[in-house]
Amino acid sequence: MSKRSKPGPNHGRAGNSGALTMGAAQETPRPVYSDVSELPADLQRLVERMLVEGATFEDAVDAVNERGREAITLQAVENFFRSNLPLQQQRIGPCSSNASAG
Repeated sequence: MSKRSKPGPNHGRAGNSGALTMGAAQETPRPVYSDVSELPADLQRLVERMLVEGATFEDAVDAVNERGREAITLQAVENFFRSNLPLQQQRIGPCSSNASAG
C-alpha cells in the first residue's frame, strides 16, 4: 500500500459542481421564490396588479426580477394566477361586463 500525503486531483469532486467562483463569493445571492405569497407585500401587489391589467406571466417575472432584491420563477407566477379565481375574474371582468351589457 502506498501512502499519499496530498489528496489526488479527483479528491472531493463529487458534489463540488455548485462551488462558488471568486466573483460570486463577493455578491450576496438574492432569494429566488417559487411562490408569489413568499414575496414581500409590495412585490405581491405588483404581480397581482400586472396580471389584472393583462400582463403576461413573463412580464410579471421580469418586473420582479428587475427590481434586484428578490427573484421569482415563471412557474410561481403561473401557479399564483391559475389558483386565484378572483384574480382571473378581475382580469376578464371588463370584457365580460361589456359582453353581457348588450
